[in-house]
Amino acid sequence: MHTRELRAPDLQWGRPAISALTWACAAAALVFVIGLFASPHRTWSGFLVGFHVLVGLALAGPMGIAFLHLSGARWSRSLEVVPRAMASALPAAAGLGLVLLLGVSSLFEWSHASAVTDDPILQEKSAYLNFTFFAVRLVVIFGAWLWAGRRVVRASLSTRGDDASSRRTRLRTAAVFLLLFGPTWSLASIDWLQSLDPHWFSSIYALLTLAGLGVSGLAAAVVLIAALDTDGSVSKDQYGDLGALLLSLALFWAYIWYCQYMLVWYTNLPEETPWYVSRLAGSWGMLTKLACVLCGALPFTLLLFRRLRRSRRALVRIAGVILVGRVIDLLVMAGPPLWQDGPVLGLWELAPILGCTGLFFLLALRALQRTAASGDLEIVDDSRRVVATSAPVDPQPETVGTRASA
Repeated sequence: MHTRELRAPDLQWGRPAISALTWACAAAALVFVIGLFASPHRTWSGFLVGFHVLVGLALAGPMGIAFLHLSGARWSRSLEVVPRAMASALPAAAGLGLVLLLGVSSLFEWSHASAVTDDPILQEKSAYLNFTFFAVRLVVIFGAWLWAGRRVVRASLSTRGDDASSRRTRLRTAAVFLLLFGPTWSLASIDWLQSLDPHWFSSIYALLTLAGLGVSGLAAAVVLIAALDTDGSVSKDQYGDLGALLLSLALFWAYIWYCQYMLVWYTNLPEETPWYVSRLAGSWGMLTKLACVLCGALPFTLLLFRRLRRSRRALVRIAGVILVGRVIDLLVMAGPPLWQDGPVLGLWELAPILGCTGLFFLLALRALQRTAASGDLEIVDDSRRVVATSAPVDPQPETVGTRASA
């Protein structure tokens, strides 16, 4: 059986990329600090969007592993090194969550006592929407994610066999993570995004943000896998599987987005319609339509073609389009309460957004480089069997079974 080993020298291309991302993140951090004095509201608004980008991409790692383990997927076993690397950004996201607490008064209407005093609705919600409880929830949520996410990553690393014990361990850790992730992600979506409009509510909002997390997280994973695949170790069939998943998640995001919009439009209740009225008019309306095209319509249309799904270059470009669309989607979701006179994208907004995005890819690439240097980076051989570079390779031919996919 012919095999190819991916060793640390093959990732030398990552050093200039890591160096460039390090300098870019440092520059973004400097602009952020300056912006806190020059234009604090605009700077915190950009930071909130960038924070959501980083959190979503980091959480997509353990969430993706958990779903793959629960489904019993074997075709993706050799690619789990990438979502494990994505999960390495979660502690940094937790750190930025603590930074976010410093900007609560600049972002959230309910954090001002004067606004609560003059508003009966905010008074009713004050037991939940207050700074102390907000901070406690943030710490508890990140604590749960870090604990459960680490267990999923460890299970992915330590149980690579198909014996009953390994399968039970993977299933158990994946189930625990998802049971914790569901309610905590719902609370996080309400706290960090939906409460920007404290008078508005939606029972499907957390599912919409989850769909955005899924499609953007898989898009980031595709970019990292393609960057890692310098010698064609990932087969066209595997790219085809990734493309099919990306197609499904783009369709799921579009479906959930339409469900929420259709229900609000159909009922036409005065406490629900203002959220969409502000996002479908003027410049916000243009951005809303652009997000729908980039996250839903365009990827779905392109990925219907099998040739594009199996093409490494085409898949990376489509993934890039989705990532841009996701940033625009978050701008639309958070924007009108923050930029009431229309969308503003200047240095103070773009620096935190690009800095948080760059920080994610910086930490993921560093994790991949450490994995390669340790000789534990997995690849796929010509027969699509998983081979760990840390294990000796048997030069004798062997019988290869049919690939099992989820």
